Amino acid sequence: MSAILLLNACSTLQEPPVRPVASVKDVTATNTIDPGKLIIHTLPIGAGNCQIAQCPSGNKLIFMDCGSGGAGSQNWTADDARTYVRGLVNTATEIAVTVSHPHVDHYRYLPTVLDNLPVRNLYLSRQLSSYNAEFQHWAAQQQVNTGMAITTYPGFYHSTNPEAYLGCFAPNGHGGWQSEVQSYILAVNAGTGANEGSMVLAMRYGSFRTLFTGDMTDVTEYRVQVPAGLGTLQTKVLTSPHHGSESHGSNSASWAAATRPELVLFSAGTRFHHPRCTAVDVYWGYVGNDSPGHTFHCGNTSGWVNETNTRNILTTDSNGLIRVQASQDGTFNFNWGP
Repeated sequence: MSAILLLNACSTLQEPPVRPVASVKDVTATNTIDPGKLIIHTLPIGAGNCQIAQCPSGNKLIFMDCGSGGAGSQNWTADDARTYVRGLVNTATEIAVTVSHPHVDHYRYLPTVLDNLPVRNLYLSRQLSSYNAEFQHWAAQQQVNTGMAITTYPGFYHSTNPEAYLGCFAPNGHGGWQSEVQSYILAVNAGTGANEGSMVLAMRYGSFRTLFTGDMTDVTEYRVQVPAGLGTLQTKVLTSPHHGSESHGSNSASWAAATRPELVLFSAGTRFHHPRCTAVDVYWGYVGNDSPGHTFHCGNTSGWVNETNTRNILTTDSNGLIRVQASQDGTFNFNWGP
């Protein structure tokens, strides 16, 4: 039975359950510099995306987008995200930022979240002028105050070697550093539209691989390039394209088959009934089925489907803050909370 049939058989169409708003949000993070594992933090910021990779060593954070269009059950504000990030840094933390494409739900929070933290490198699809005035002002101030380097891509690009400033490094025992996590841009500016031009980023930590996809479409998928250092698109943890949209070929069956994720994360709010149940369905046969029982909702043209199961599928709107901790041997664990 397909996942969609299973969902419809076990659940009823309804609006997402109303969650009480706590008087004080728990937006604190335990400050563990150099945690010894690659940690991926996916923040519940509503209809948008905000993800942070925390390096195992080297005291470094790598942001993959951080913005919201509102409309969600969790709705961390920019100030909430700022508070959380302050729990991950100290005065020596190195920060790099990627923005997948110039839609505000992927970058609007960054000027607040990183307002007085020095950013060393900023990677953008398209030129800086494609982003709004507030973001341009923030970038200019970072350049003046911290010497932040900005890398933009006016045309199609993919990595053939690891992007050094988007990777993680560890002491080599001889007074130097060695590569620990390698990052590759698999595609950026694959088409003329903003979504299809999304930056698709892969990270490899030994046998562990993870993919960040922005709002990629089928146009992006067709132009994704796999560098020799990555070897395969097959991944342990996948952040679903376009918040779980089914439009313009996002979350296609061919993409699911190529990536074969063990865990899928949907960063979404309540706009457009994301993630769509059809998008969830394509990953159903690949993800693990061993997580603690939890509820998530997906949408279709009739409304919402609420499902409780043990599939390794999580949505920020249903499950809140999601943290993945990965080891070099390819094993990983994950947890979630409000």
